[in-house]
Amino acid sequence: MLAIYARISREKLEGKDRSINDQVQTGKELAEKLKLDYEVYIDEGYSGTLDIEDRPDLMRLVEDILNKKITHVFAYDQSRLERNKDVWSKLYGIFQDKKVKLSFKDNPEFDFESDENFLFSHITSLINNFYAKVASSKIKSVLARNIQDGKVHAKSAFGYTKDENGYLIVDEEESKTVKRIYQMSLQGKGTDKIAEILNYEGIPTSYNKDVKGGSYKIRDRYDPTRVTEKKKSDAKWRGKTVQGIIKNTLYKGERFWKGNYYKAPAIFDEVYWQKVNENLQKNRNNTGKKVEHKYLLKGIIKCSCGRNMYGRSRVNKRDHTYICSSRRFKGENCGNRAINIDKIENLI
Repeated sequence: MLAIYARISREKLEGKDRSINDQVQTGKELAEKLKLDYEVYIDEGYSGTLDIEDRPDLMRLVEDILNKKITHVFAYDQSRLERNKDVWSKLYGIFQDKKVKLSFKDNPEFDFESDENFLFSHITSLINNFYAKVASSKIKSVLARNIQDGKVHAKSAFGYTKDENGYLIVDEEESKTVKRIYQMSLQGKGTDKIAEILNYEGIPTSYNKDVKGGSYKIRDRYDPTRVTEKKKSDAKWRGKTVQGIIKNTLYKGERFWKGNYYKAPAIFDEVYWQKVNENLQKNRNNTGKKVEHKYLLKGIIKCSCGRNMYGRSRVNKRDHTYICSSRRFKGENCGNRAINIDKIENLI
């Protein structure tokens, strides 16, 4: 089977980076030519300087090679696989040891037995790494200048957009939702409750309004190596999202970037922003229950739907179970049954 590996980092300079679709399509053409089945591996938004285990699909590809699932690998060029000499050395050794055939667009069959190829590929790796460092430095310089000028270099925060010249401005429609969030918080509603209300009313998140669609990734809070991919169109409001909006200084006109604050268009004055944030802490102090039970499997036990399970226990043990975290969000209950805490913890 042919593995088609495609990667594009967040740091694209002067449009030189090949799109994911171009890379994958070229790989599919090779699979058709070789009459091989194929599987696609995509690391979108990951730098080529990262190690193998820090790029989810490259790690999956290596595991599939070691499990003898993959016999051929295609990447548009060497820089798609890596911009790190240590990574190239590891991949070179794995491909050579497992007799995996490697193809690039301009090199249909890389010869791992050639001493010349060994030398030039490692020199290429050093050049790729140097280019990544230079490009990163240039990009950081451009971003810093844009921030100082009040321009947007990425997706705007909820409640904001950019004008035709790329300057950050208030989004009149989204800002109405931001104002409601602050108002509800000041009234004493918790962030989870506010999120529930917004979801119930069908208020779109910033992801829902992304016309390009696509997906986003969530890291497990207990296991950072576990990443779940979700469609942007299915994104829901969460308590943490609401909390982030309330605590973000941007909404009082202070844009934070790289340890510094820059002036920005404000939705609230500083006095009101501070009042809501002080009340947010008050809401937190006045809610929640004292935890009497120490949950042995906290952060470990998973529901079959893939989500974490959390413990819930009453003094009389009438409700004494691990339940799926999907129950916390209205309309998302997976339907799986809870597990009695005593029974499973005693087994452990």
